[in-house]
Amino acid sequence: MALFKSKLEKRAEEGDKGALLELIRKGKYSKARKILEKLEGREYKRLLLEVYIKEERFYDALDLLRTYPDLGSARERALIYERTNLLEEALKELLKINDFDSLKKGGDLLLKLGRKEEAIKLYSRALERATPSQRKELERKLEELREGERGLLERFKESLKRTRERLNLALLRGRSLEEEFFEELEEALIRADVGVRYSTLLVEELRKASLRGRVKNSEEALNYLKELLLERLKGCEGNLKYEDGVYILVGVNGSGKTTTAGKLAHLFKGKGKRVLLVGADTFRAGAIMQLQEWARRSGCDFFSLKEGADAGAVVYKAMERKDEYDVLIIDTA
Repeated sequence: MALFKSKLEKRAEEGDKGALLELIRKGKYSKARKILEKLEGREYKRLLLEVYIKEERFYDALDLLRTYPDLGSARERALIYERTNLLEEALKELLKINDFDSLKKGGDLLLKLGRKEEAIKLYSRALERATPSQRKELERKLEELREGERGLLERFKESLKRTRERLNLALLRGRSLEEEFFEELEEALIRADVGVRYSTLLVEELRKASLRGRVKNSEEALNYLKELLLERLKGCEGNLKYEDGVYILVGVNGSGKTTTAGKLAHLFKGKGKRVLLVGADTFRAGAIMQLQEWARRSGCDFFSLKEGADAGAVVYKAMERKDEYDVLIIDTA
């Protein structure tokens, strides 16, 4: 049975620009898109770009921009480049607009790119164009940046410091091997994220060693603990098979997925592979930025969508580009 077509659709198929605009105004984006994709001419491509943006088909819009680089407004092009993670190109378009919103967004992008000093300059320019309500928030952000947020290395150091404080075995030295010693040691191991089960096993092994006379004081007990831990770590060694394909990292939060993704990217890149790092952890604050930094350090390409985007959509879009790369490494939440 033939599908019914309204007069409006028929006129649109004939290239009537007014009819196409009416379809778009009514929110019939899919119908307008299918018609526009068949029509030639810059005026139709301009409308097609608008439809792609409304449907959030940003990679289709990007393909269109590659053929028509000046299509649409600078703000529209900036949005497309940002949503396809071409941040440098997005920044160039924003600087053409030069109003408060574009300068502030440009500063945000510079922070994502790790260019803090340039971001501060752009925020300062935005401040000159800010309304009183906009000024307060931006001034607070500038103050925080100028004071200097702790860098990634500093945060790592702070985390390690907390671990050292939790596992401060020096406080247990010089103690007699009584039950209180073993209880405090077990608590210290658990607080240092050794894990409840393995902490219990370690302390139980030390208790047995004490009863057998293997260790006679706290100093010997702690040295024996180091031996047990080193012995345990020996079983963690292994060889990675360097095969082309898709690697999806799964595991609980905090288990090291993002860091492992960066290490894998470095290894594969060192073997001359074309590598794409995919940020599908769109829920954890800063996860995309962290993985993007690993991509920059290893010289690999990076792909993700905005924070809070559907993780499945990120993976789907990344897989569409599989033929361009030897290895895809997908970081998940």
